[in-house]
Amino acid sequence: MRDENGLLVGWGLGTATFPAIMFQGQASAVLRRDGTGLVELGAQDMGQGAWTALAQIAADSLGLELEQLEFRSGSSDLPDAGIAGGSSHTATAGMAIHGAGADVISKLAELAMGDERSPLFAANNAGVLARGGRLYRRDDESRSESYADILSRAGLAEIEGHGSAGGDPFAEKPYAMHAHGAVFAEVKVDPELGQIRATRLVGAFAAGTIINPRLVRSQYYGGMIWGVSFALYEAALLAGSALRAGHEREPGRVPHSSECRCAIARGHPDRRARPACERARH
Repeated sequence: MRDENGLLVGWGLGTATFPAIMFQGQASAVLRRDGTGLVELGAQDMGQGAWTALAQIAADSLGLELEQLEFRSGSSDLPDAGIAGGSSHTATAGMAIHGAGADVISKLAELAMGDERSPLFAANNAGVLARGGRLYRRDDESRSESYADILSRAGLAEIEGHGSAGGDPFAEKPYAMHAHGAVFAEVKVDPELGQIRATRLVGAFAAGTIINPRLVRSQYYGGMIWGVSFALYEAALLAGSALRAGHEREPGRVPHSSECRCAIARGHPDRRARPACERARH
């Protein structure tokens, strides 16, 4: 069909998929008597916003607010958190951070549950939750205690934990771990000039639990625009081959890349995703 300007209009659908890769990585976490935390790992940030997302995971894993957390990264003398590549950085470093946070919270809980003076004494079977700088009994959240009180009574200035990340070959063998999605495109072609213009893009993606919606939305847009550029470039190569082969003699028939006037991306959470403290894996 043609639009009001006489341009040919067409629509297309493309699928999107990318494997959930994970490398080896390590991290360390510390809880201090003053109620603050420290997380350290040698992850790199090349401008993709990794440190923002990783700091969020670190605070979540320790049950602290971001303002209570000291996050150190980007130095080779810190625990090796793996490479920043293959769209696996957040998953790798995030799982290492999660493991370190879980380790230090477990050690802190052991101190409290083994101390008769603690409201959490003998809560082993019920377990505890870490939130807002406090440990809560799972079966009775009226019984809680701050990290500072637990460490002070134990005579400790701080307590440390460690975590690691890596691909699970047993889980990866029977299951395919991929993010997936679909992109719809509206394309207009000028029949006189042979120009191709992508006028609208709409994308929907399922990428598991999202750590930082703003960063992910930016990545969605970048991927969609990248895909349009690649498709138009491929079309230009095909047209160029036809010209060289003598199949097309008319001038001005090579399509060119132009800006996409409208791009919309929607992320859909994975309802079967793991608990929030394990969300980095997704």
